Amino acid sequence: MFGSDLYNIKPDLVSLAKALSSAYAPIGAIIVSREIADVIHSHINKLVLKNVDILSSCLLAQERDIPGHVAHVSQRFHEGIKAFATGSPIVGKTRGVGLLIATEFTDNKSPYELFPFEWGVGEIFEAECKKRGMIVKVLGDLIVMSPPLIISHEEIDKLVVIYGEALKATEEKVAELKSKKN
Repeated sequence: MFGSDLYNIKPDLVSLAKALSSAYAPIGAIIVSREIADVIHSHINKLVLKNVDILSSCLLAQERDIPGHVAHVSQRFHEGIKAFATGSPIVGKTRGVGLLIATEFTDNKSPYELFPFEWGVGEIFEAECKKRGMIVKVLGDLIVMSPPLIISHEEIDKLVVIYGEALKATEEKVAELKSKKN
């Protein structure tokens, strides 16, 4: 269900902020180990947690097999994104796990040939995505996509199409910037 499970890590704390809203809303939660929970509970009034029904949320995620669903749809997501990225002269690399995918924009597909910072290639791509109804997170010339964990196959297909359209438009703008530079 969690990245720590994928890599066989036993954390003391797990943040669920991204998992709850795909980082699009300011909400979050933390799961703690029994040892940490015992310390916390020994120092706070138990009435504070009386009405919090996290167990129901966990059971619902299990009942709907959210981890299985993510494993199923994420393959389609990765394949679709990589199909566009592989043929693009401005994508140096894509990487990700589950429904978290990053695309790094570089010149000539080389990790050592970065675009000039002032071009804002990541921001150009973000603007093209927004025009088409998709939100991405921009970190310079690295963009991150993290759709909701309950996304459908049809919605994945729409995101992949938008990614391809936005990538093509970004390639055209980068070509214009390159021609002005020369």
